[in-house]
Amino acid sequence: MKRVRDLLSILPASARLIGLRRYYLLPLIALIYPLLAFLFLLLPDSTGYEPAAVLSSLMGMPLSAMACFLGVRIIASECEQRTLEIAYTVPGGAHRIWIPKIVAALLILVVTEALLAIMIQLLLTDVTLGTLYGALQLAGFYLVLAMALAAFLRSEITGALVVAAFFALGLLFSQAPISPFWNPLRYESREASELLATTIKHRATFALLIVAIGAMGFARAQRREKMLR
Repeated sequence: MKRVRDLLSILPASARLIGLRRYYLLPLIALIYPLLAFLFLLLPDSTGYEPAAVLSSLMGMPLSAMACFLGVRIIASECEQRTLEIAYTVPGGAHRIWIPKIVAALLILVVTEALLAIMIQLLLTDVTLGTLYGALQLAGFYLVLAMALAAFLRSEITGALVVAAFFALGLLFSQAPISPFWNPLRYESREASELLATTIKHRATFALLIVAIGAMGFARAQRREKMLR
């Protein structure tokens, strides 16, 4: 319980470090995207949105973009601010600084997803539970990918540029199950058992990738000589 209390006590500071001083405004900034989509519906020739559009664009894109922004700042911000050497002096290891940052980033993403879901449900189209999980897993994947890439490159800007390339590739190949943006709701015409098997395989694969990439990012960050050179 003491560790939990300690973690909760430093979450606001961790959120401020990765989300800047007014981190609590980030979920509100993400709402601009569905608001623009709603304004687009007011045009004469516009059409409505289907539930399949939620994961791939209405919720998935702004949520994963925010995850990229937060991810590159988890470890690489210590390099940019010249505080990495101080982080290695923390009793118990530097991971005691980075883990609260990850938890804070996840909490910001969960709050953002909840607000996006409410707005999309009220203004645009239906939001399913499967879509909520898929969008959160999508954001989690880009969060750890951005964290790992920025840690390997020891730079927020370079890490952001590389993860942006992966982000674009994910959107480009979104119709293939190898993409984190793959959306099962777009293939409801397939046989139910086949679609369910593909969905489970996709979700499980990316859950394992999240764990593996996160572990590699932490392993890289623990190599003090490499990070401080």
